[in-house]
Amino acid sequence: MVRLIQYELKKMLFRPFSIMAILITLAVNTITICSDSGGSLIQRQDIEMQKVEQYQYAGAINQEWANLIETKLQEVRGNLGNLISQDEQEQVRQDYLRRGYTKEYVNSMDNTAFLKPELLHGLAYRVLLDAEASSEFYDNAQKMSVALGNMYRTEFDGKQGEVLAAKAEGMYGHLAQRYTAYYDYNLGWNKLISLQKLLPFTVGLFLLVTLSTIFSEEYSLKTDSLLLSSKYGKSKLPQAKVMAAILATTGVWLIIQVVNLLLVAWLFGLQGAHTFVQNWVYNNSPFAFTHFTHYLAFTFMSFLGALSFAAVIIFTSAKTKSPFISLLISSMVLLLPVMGGIANIGGFIGELLYFMPAQMLIAANHFIFFKAYYILGNAILMQHLVLVVAIVAATLMVPIACRTFQQWQVES
Repeated sequence: MVRLIQYELKKMLFRPFSIMAILITLAVNTITICSDSGGSLIQRQDIEMQKVEQYQYAGAINQEWANLIETKLQEVRGNLGNLISQDEQEQVRQDYLRRGYTKEYVNSMDNTAFLKPELLHGLAYRVLLDAEASSEFYDNAQKMSVALGNMYRTEFDGKQGEVLAAKAEGMYGHLAQRYTAYYDYNLGWNKLISLQKLLPFTVGLFLLVTLSTIFSEEYSLKTDSLLLSSKYGKSKLPQAKVMAAILATTGVWLIIQVVNLLLVAWLFGLQGAHTFVQNWVYNNSPFAFTHFTHYLAFTFMSFLGALSFAAVIIFTSAKTKSPFISLLISSMVLLLPVMGGIANIGGFIGELLYFMPAQMLIAANHFIFFKAYYILGNAILMQHLVLVVAIVAATLMVPIACRTFQQWQVES
């Protein structure tokens, strides 16, 4: 059995396309890690400067910490040396008046409107504003608790609305009242989260190239009859192919995760593992995660997403005679759920997308909002249901694929 698995692994991994796919995958990830959102090369001195600025305010977010940030901001805004000239201030006031603001509003504007541009765009001031926004963590959590509670009670009548509302209120209420959020430098962890969005186009495409022909190629080359009539053809060969596919999937997913972790640790550092993950604009996570526990959660789901996608490819390859058809169908399963227009669809299709392997590969998107389903009188979190569905689906598809290949000779 071991020799069969080794043989199948060599068939999958030592093809020119497979080798090219893994090299391209590593190259894309490395370039992405070393580049900023504008495509420019990241400079280590810029990272070190950001560390220094954010380290000044590292600590638990509480009223004393919030007062310190507010005091620092008042000092900056109250320093006359940080303000533009009187003539420039008058030009700013006239510009506001031309834009339709009232004279009362313009006359009541504080020094924030008159800060020098170099200060406004400087790192030190931007870090202070980031810290000021972080000081509102508990208020934002409480607002989410109230808003979602009201929404579910309005949208669903009776027990369903009450159960879902209570679940949302409980999770966000915990963040607002019992969770301690920490502020610190955490750029490395944010980079690791952003890299997850690449996985359908790196790990996913690698799996397409290596696994889509696992069974269908045997059909197209007419080698299925020969293989199935060999000593271990029916008893062990299908299982060996599946085991090789699982090992290849696990291996490439693990390589990408380890390379990402090492490169990010080298360039950005992994400080700030204890900081909170919510920014309350793009990430309204109800989970009491730190960046470290958040990373563990989405990497676990991402791994299951990789295995789920491998199961879909194996199933498709076993059910189709043509490697091209197998590749086409698997490509649609991978790419359609992450295409911009489709990924933003709401309703039933939008709900279904979160259960697709491609979205599970990204995984980080599953933990940025609250979503629960009312099942048998209980509120079941979407994240938990996705994991269960993925495991059940993969457990069903793989044996069916093996049985299909074993019976193919008889049927054909």
